[in-house]
Amino acid sequence: IAALALAVGLVLAVGGTAMAGKPAKPPKPDPEPEVANFALVFVRDSNLMRMTSDGAAVETLLRTRDISSASWVPDGTGIVFTRDTNAAGDEVWGKIYAVDSEGNNEVELLDFGDGGEQGARYWVPGGQRLIGTRLTGEWLMTMDLVVGDLETGSVHPLGLDPIFNSTLQGGAASPDLDASTPGWQGWLVFAARHLDHDPGVNDTDYDLWSIWVEEIVAANGSYSFAIDESTLTQLWLDGEQTQAQFSPDGTMLTFTTSDTPSGAGTFIAPFDSTTGTIGTPELLHAGTSSGSWSPDGAWWASSKDFDILIIRPDGTGLG
Repeated sequence: IAALALAVGLVLAVGGTAMAGKPAKPPKPDPEPEVANFALVFVRDSNLMRMTSDGAAVETLLRTRDISSASWVPDGTGIVFTRDTNAAGDEVWGKIYAVDSEGNNEVELLDFGDGGEQGARYWVPGGQRLIGTRLTGEWLMTMDLVVGDLETGSVHPLGLDPIFNSTLQGGAASPDLDASTPGWQGWLVFAARHLDHDPGVNDTDYDLWSIWVEEIVAANGSYSFAIDESTLTQLWLDGEQTQAQFSPDGTMLTFTTSDTPSGAGTFIAPFDSTTGTIGTPELLHAGTSSGSWSPDGAWWASSKDFDILIIRPDGTGLG
């Protein structure tokens, strides 16, 4: 379950269950099933919307005209989102809010602080923590990735800004790759620009990187995160890449890019969980700006020219 931000002003997330009043379709023996009856949440004209995956039912959950990103809570019981202003008209960039699956009972969950506006898009496995950004220096473009805890409201920096001294985006977390430990261990894929990592590179585009992260859980339940800088890997050099998302099983990575020989749009590539690298990316759909996986990994949802589309990871079944 993931969220996505779209350059056309639409934000979309896939997840949840069938909407009330529309029963789930019975399973079919066909190995190529039709689109499942899941629900999508998205932001249109800064309002929070919900739609069935077949497009038959569209609802406005919150008509506030100040919402900027949204995603399902991984268990489908609620929706988290960011907004530009509060009821008093004050700017509230970086604050995370939540409503139930029907758009009711709004609460403020945590505050990523300055620069945290992307915080409702990327989840740490487990469904209780979000990855966002936080301004770390006087220079506006210097940001670190941070993890916000929805239960406690605490925010934990990951410590990537000393490596890059850069603007960072994303923070897609792979599934937990070591279930024998109490904390999450896996790969984090993010985008960085204005790289100081390599003094010989003066790159103003965003490029995708991966790094191994381990969550350290103390006996009292407190936790911190450790990054292994030796695993830092640049994933692709072609064009500008942002908004990476792992498939639910962690075997595939999607991301958006521009200015490549294959054109701009959503690309998909196999992800090697042993090395933190990707195979050759293939264009999944041209012109799309970002997207989100269905909970079972069978579908990819995105938008193009203000329309929502659903497609299988192999490029078939466009609907």
